[in-house]
Amino acid sequence: MSKTILIVHAIPNPNETEALEYYTKHAGAILKVHKGKIMNRYQTTHNLTEDKFHPNIMMMEFEDDSIIATLSTSTEYLALIPYRDKAFTSISIAFIETV
Repeated sequence: MSKTILIVHAIPNPNETEALEYYTKHAGAILKVHKGKIMNRYQTTHNLTEDKFHPNIMMMEFEDDSIIATLSTSTEYLALIPYRDKAFTSISIAFIETV
């Protein structure tokens, strides 16, 4: 297994603060169990292309790629998806590796 990077690219829904709090608390607990380290948080300042980046971007690093299966298939995370869908008007979550 190798290190893996998680990127979250999101627009929070201002009308769903309770769902956002619930999702971030519980998703954060899952990420913490897998020893995720926040590399940085970013805010988009300018877009040069028609397809705009969401304003909030977070990058986390994990020691191995076991987190991918957890976020893809675990009962705990799958139960959070309805909250995630309410909490954000748009969200992209991706795992990346060096090429």
